[in-house]
Amino acid sequence: MHTYVFLIKDNKDTLPPKKLTESKLVKEVRDGKEWFHSEPWYKFVKDPHKALMGYKIMDYLKVIKVKNK
Repeated sequence: MHTYVFLIKDNKDTLPPKKLTESKLVKEVRDGKEWFHSEPWYKFVKDPHKALMGYKIMDYLKVIKVKNK
Protein backbone atom coordinates (compact mmCIF):
# COMPACT_ATOMS: atom_id res chain seq x y z
CA MET A 1 0.00 0.00 0.00
CA HIS A 2 1.29 3.46 -0.88
CA THR A 3 0.50 6.72 0.86
CA TYR A 4 0.80 10.11 -0.79
CA VAL A 5 0.99 13.35 1.19
CA PHE A 6 0.11 16.55 -0.65
CA LEU A 7 0.87 19.90 0.90
CA ILE A 8 -1.92 22.34 0.04
CA LYS A 9 0.40 25.34 -0.26
CA ASP A 10 2.64 23.54 -2.77
CA ASN A 11 -0.17 21.92 -4.78
CA LYS A 12 -2.77 24.57 -5.55
CA ASP A 13 -3.52 22.98 -8.93
CA THR A 14 -3.73 19.49 -7.38
CA LEU A 15 -5.95 20.02 -4.35
CA PRO A 16 -9.29 21.84 -4.21
CA PRO A 17 -9.75 24.70 -1.74
CA LYS A 18 -10.18 23.39 1.79
CA LYS A 19 -13.53 25.20 2.02
CA LEU A 20 -14.92 22.98 -0.78
CA THR A 21 -14.25 19.74 1.11
CA GLU A 22 -15.22 20.78 4.63
CA SER A 23 -17.82 18.71 6.46
CA LYS A 24 -21.03 20.46 7.44
CA LEU A 25 -23.06 20.31 10.63
CA VAL A 26 -26.58 18.92 10.13
CA LYS A 27 -29.50 19.20 12.54
CA GLU A 28 -31.83 16.25 12.97
CA VAL A 29 -34.94 16.08 15.15
CA ARG A 30 -35.50 12.72 16.87
CA ASP A 31 -38.16 12.12 19.49
CA GLY A 32 -38.69 15.88 19.74
CA LYS A 33 -35.03 16.55 20.52
CA GLU A 34 -32.49 18.28 18.29
CA TRP A 35 -29.40 16.28 17.42
CA PHE A 36 -26.42 17.55 15.45
CA HIS A 37 -23.96 15.53 13.45
CA SER A 38 -21.38 16.11 10.77
CA GLU A 39 -21.90 15.05 7.15
CA PRO A 40 -19.12 14.78 4.54
CA TRP A 41 -18.81 17.48 1.88
CA TYR A 42 -19.76 15.24 -1.04
CA LYS A 43 -23.31 14.84 0.26
CA PHE A 44 -23.90 18.52 -0.43
CA VAL A 45 -22.82 18.63 -4.07
CA LYS A 46 -24.75 17.23 -6.99
CA ASP A 47 -21.77 15.45 -8.54
CA PRO A 48 -18.51 15.12 -6.54
CA HIS A 49 -16.57 14.34 -9.75
CA LYS A 50 -17.69 17.64 -11.28
CA ALA A 51 -16.90 19.48 -8.05
CA LEU A 52 -13.30 18.22 -8.22
CA MET A 53 -12.95 18.51 -11.99
CA GLY A 54 -9.89 20.47 -12.97
CA TYR A 55 -7.87 19.43 -9.91
CA LYS A 56 -5.08 16.91 -10.46
CA ILE A 57 -6.13 14.94 -7.36
CA MET A 58 -8.65 13.21 -9.64
CA ASP A 59 -5.72 11.36 -11.22
CA TYR A 60 -5.23 9.57 -7.88
CA LEU A 61 -8.86 8.86 -6.96
CA LYS A 62 -11.21 6.13 -8.09
CA VAL A 63 -14.80 5.19 -7.34
CA ILE A 64 -15.36 2.06 -5.31
CA LYS A 65 -18.85 0.63 -5.14
CA VAL A 66 -19.67 -0.82 -1.74
CA LYS A 67 -22.24 -3.55 -1.37
CA ASN A 68 -24.76 -3.04 1.40
CA LYS A 69 -24.78 -5.77 4.01
